[in-house]
Amino acid sequence: MMDRVTKGQNMVIVLIVMVWLRDILAFVYQCLVHVRFEIISEFSQSVFRVILTGLLFFFLYKGRRWAKWLSVVVLFQRGIALLSRLITDFDNNTDLVEILLGLDSVFVNSVYTFIGLAYMFFGVLLTVSGSVNDFFQYQRGEATPNLGKNFRTEDNIR
Repeated sequence: MMDRVTKGQNMVIVLIVMVWLRDILAFVYQCLVHVRFEIISEFSQSVFRVILTGLLFFFLYKGRRWAKWLSVVVLFQRGIALLSRLITDFDNNTDLVEILLGLDSVFVNSVYTFIGLAYMFFGVLLTVSGSVNDFFQYQRGEATPNLGKNFRTEDNIR
């Protein structure tokens, strides 16, 4: 019974760590490689995005419905944005990392495709996974068919 909740909790933790880690690495990348933060608004926008993502994931972990559906929308938006890189001509916009590391644009596009598909997979996972939904219900203190009517009693907490 509690195995489904634990499995759902582990899936949510992996999702949160992977997506937030990517955001933090993108922020560090922008700070170190692009060095384009002469304008304070660009820097504050990146900091705000990392903080806002952290808050969203905090409420997602707590099982809030609005956070779940907002996360699904954001994950699909990010996935589609990264996948759109395949059909957009980026030859004129060569990335500085590609130049510095001598990376082929096919490799870089493959990485973006993988990350985009991962985002969309996580969005689907949040939507259809029974274990994840059981975990969210457990976090909210609601009953689930698999766990019984009063699974979050004082006896279960001890």
